[in-house]
Amino acid sequence: MQPLPLGLLALAVTAGGATASPPSTDEQIAELTDLVGELRSEIQDLRRAQVGDDWLSEQRAVEVRALVEDVLADADTRANLLQGSGAGYDGGFTLGGDGFSMKINGQLQFRYVFNRQDTAAGSTADSTQSGFENRRTKLKFKGHVLDDSWGYAINGAFEDTRGTDGQFELEDVFITKKLGDWQLKLGQFKAPFMREELVSSSRQLAVERSLLNERFNQDRPQGIELSYKNDQWSFAGMFNDGMQDPAHGRPGSRNTGAIGVAPVADTDYAFAGRVQYMPMGTWKQFKDFTSWRGSETGLLLGFGAIYQVGEHGTPGNNEPEDLRLTFDVSYEADGWNLFAAFVWQSFDLDADVNQGFAAASEDNWGFVFQGGFFITDDTELFIRYEYSEDDQMVAAPPAVEDLSVITFGFNKYFNKHGLKWTTDFGFGLEPINGSSLAANPLGRFAASSAGWRRDAPNEDGQFVIRSQLQLLF
Repeated sequence: MQPLPLGLLALAVTAGGATASPPSTDEQIAELTDLVGELRSEIQDLRRAQVGDDWLSEQRAVEVRALVEDVLADADTRANLLQGSGAGYDGGFTLGGDGFSMKINGQLQFRYVFNRQDTAAGSTADSTQSGFENRRTKLKFKGHVLDDSWGYAINGAFEDTRGTDGQFELEDVFITKKLGDWQLKLGQFKAPFMREELVSSSRQLAVERSLLNERFNQDRPQGIELSYKNDQWSFAGMFNDGMQDPAHGRPGSRNTGAIGVAPVADTDYAFAGRVQYMPMGTWKQFKDFTSWRGSETGLLLGFGAIYQVGEHGTPGNNEPEDLRLTFDVSYEADGWNLFAAFVWQSFDLDADVNQGFAAASEDNWGFVFQGGFFITDDTELFIRYEYSEDDQMVAAPPAVEDLSVITFGFNKYFNKHGLKWTTDFGFGLEPINGSSLAANPLGRFAASSAGWRRDAPNEDGQFVIRSQLQLLF
């Protein structure tokens, strides 16, 4: 607060003391003249003080502005450094800089499984089994080096199989080079064949892929692939070291060396290829089997083939030739989807080295059909049916029924596939393949990782309940 001017105080005192003897007119004029002079002096002092305050205020403003500009410049520098390095989260935790990048993602699937099957007369097997499991725990690393034309990926999973103690196993590891619409890919990865296998396990409709897929899928061989993609067409062809075939005891070339592989797993050469045509829709919408409400209409047609020849000239190796073909169609619309696939396999052995097999060849085929639709914006119902006929080359094979399984359930999406709860119910209309093939004691279709067990011959009606929570980051 500014002090009261002395002139005003004098005026107040003069006014207050005027009760004693009123001054004369000349005295009053003189006092007023002095007072005016004092007031003028005070006003000038106030003006000078005000000018000084403005100067100080302006100086302070300049200093504040300079300080703010320094802070903003520092913040902008830090932001540019972060942006250049890719640090942060953008569909995954990102790092990088100077032409290099890395994105880190993870997948967690925790589920409860209940299995009930009929047992043969006199069997001591437990007809009912249930429990919890971490079905998939994965870490994924991908990015580019030098520039975005050179890419890489390293993906692995902590195994849930008993006896492995949750050990980390390599799944995908590859290097890519983009050449316009073409791409070269070298390493270990899924061969281009069945669409159901190529769609990520995190983006399926049901808790697990179909048993048909488990029987015929190509898994992850090691090799080199050339692919092409434009707005409507895509093609991928792979030359590799051999794909797995559980039904015939062939684990494939996943995580194996080039030299010294056991004869049962060795392959002279193998090819896999897939062609896709998309007359409607976008490639992004076909990365899963779900069609969200508000999605555009999409149609995708696919054809795939595999041909591999087992090692020749090794005693005890039956020199198998394996040919597989598949055709599939996917349709998506506003909140509902359909998918159907057919697969056929011809498996031949060289009769000259046939060891105990009653036939030199077998033909196997099957199909799967599924569909889903949203009943609310975040709740989806689905149903799936799968069927297959399967030959066996073992001498005097047991009665093997056709695969016939129906599965239905629902998905509750909290953050699309990033956080979802899936529950389904599966019922075996026929026995889940009772093959006695020693190389595959679970049978050709039974898969404990999917919750199904091998049925005794003529014992159908097995059913499975699975409930799973998935989290992606």
